[in-house]
Amino acid sequence: MSTNTIKNDLLANLHDKEYRQLFVEQHINRTVAFQTRATREAQGLTQADLGRAAEMAQARISLLEDPNYGNFSITTLKRIARALDVGLIVRFVPFSELTSWVAGERQIVQGLSPESLAVPAFKDDMALLKKRDDASARLSRVPKPMEDMMRSTESQQSSVKSARDQQQSLNAMMTMGSSKR
Repeated sequence: MSTNTIKNDLLANLHDKEYRQLFVEQHINRTVAFQTRATREAQGLTQADLGRAAEMAQARISLLEDPNYGNFSITTLKRIARALDVGLIVRFVPFSELTSWVAGERQIVQGLSPESLAVPAFKDDMALLKKRDDASARLSRVPKPMEDMMRSTESQQSSVKSARDQQQSLNAMMTMGSSKR
């Protein structure tokens, strides 16, 4: 499934507010669980090792790695990040950015600019997304006069090539004819 298909399917479903809330909740739960486990395993740590480093019981680490759990605090995430020696980003994002991220599209991080700190609500985000899509579609279309000019140039280039080929053939025939004399 392409990233565009995934993103478009998500955006279509996100028009339902209850779905949006569940999507965000499940996304956070799964991301934290899967990232915690993947990072722990990549570092060769057991749940008990990570628990000791984070000053938590192994059973708590097991819960954090369960995508259905979801009962963790920012403080807990900071302890896990410190124990794994990794950074932690917690921020609000527009739904268009979240769906792009989930679909696997490359992201341009805006940092802490005023524009990126003030996140548009869903309806405003969708309106901005539609404007961007419309502008992108307009830019991707070549204006009619330009298209005609390009077609005319291609036709001229083809005519010049054809005339050049005919001239070369004629020159070759004349050379062969003069060599027979």
